[in-house]
Amino acid sequence: MLTVFLSQPAGIESFFPLYDKLPLTFITTSPVVHNLLQKQYKLSHLYFDTLEQCLDYIQKERSKILLTDASLSSHLSAVIKHAKSLNILTISILDFWGRYKDRFREEPDLIIVPNEHIYKELLREGFKQNKLLKLGNPFFEWILQQKPIYRKEYGNFLDASKKNILFISQSFKEDYLFL
Repeated sequence: MLTVFLSQPAGIESFFPLYDKLPLTFITTSPVVHNLLQKQYKLSHLYFDTLEQCLDYIQKERSKILLTDASLSSHLSAVIKHAKSLNILTISILDFWGRYKDRFREEPDLIIVPNEHIYKELLREGFKQNKLLKLGNPFFEWILQQKPIYRKEYGNFLDASKKNILFISQSFKEDYLFL
């Protein structure tokens, strides 16, 4: 069994395509992640009210590998540091560019990098080449296989007499209800 620590909603997307392919145990201390795993993704997971409870679980479970997202969460740094102290291999999947030193205040053993551009940025910031794996991101691979669905209500926002530009960024809200 592989343990996956999720500290942010976007991290879920990096791992959910793997859920059916690998024996993963998702753990989190984030109420937002807990809610999404439970209600939207309907994925089995363990939710801990406190960081200490989560660290205790990691110590008792002693997975060989701990996979993580790459958020700015202080809980992520604590989890990576704790797992490394237990000689558990730590691997983070990077799903977003920028602020690498902030994301990895405690550097994992390996970082899975989504593309060549981010790989080069990490090298410029002093990350060691042997710790960076250019393997993509499971979510990016999954989304390429999806067929777009045009929802008719979107048409209410378009004005055919004007040029329409769609800028896709992130959800405006932490609840990720596709607003």
